[in-house]
Amino acid sequence: MLSLPELRRVAETLPGLLEGARLRALAQIGDHALYLRFHVPGGEQGGVRHELCLSVHPETARIGRVASRPPAPSPPPPFAAYLRAHLDRARFAGARLVGEDRQLAIALETREASYELVLSTLGPRSNLYLLDGAGVLRAALRPLADTRRDLALGEPFRSPEGSPPRAGEDRFAAASGAA
Repeated sequence: MLSLPELRRVAETLPGLLEGARLRALAQIGDHALYLRFHVPGGEQGGVRHELCLSVHPETARIGRVASRPPAPSPPPPFAAYLRAHLDRARFAGARLVGEDRQLAIALETREASYELVLSTLGPRSNLYLLDGAGVLRAALRPLADTRRDLALGEPFRSPEGSPPRAGEDRFAAASGAA
């Protein structure tokens, strides 16, 4: 599980890594993982590809770069199908922490709309949410009944109530440019 300082590091690193990138592919693998392929145009090779894995496993929720993604199942699970329908070729538009909690928002823009993928790394309640530009919850990777009964599709997203958890330590502080 990533700590708050580690998620902050990711939020600070992603814009430099994905500046100008477009979402080219995504795959939901199982009930807990979403893989995103971004392409940054330019350079001698025609651009750079970055593969990210967003995991909401209750014991190991995280985000990280991977060498490649597994093949996408056919047909795609409902969450992946929804993302494909709404985020096709979306442009990376930034990353931020949601409040001072272990929630990372990845901003994506299409020609029609703006969205945020919110990776919530809250132990057994970890989930991945798609919010529209108005902050309304449009889709969730895991069932809301299993993670956040206080949320509903079509309603505004809210951070969990209560005081934020301890910040925790940054296990990657010694690594420069870790993402």
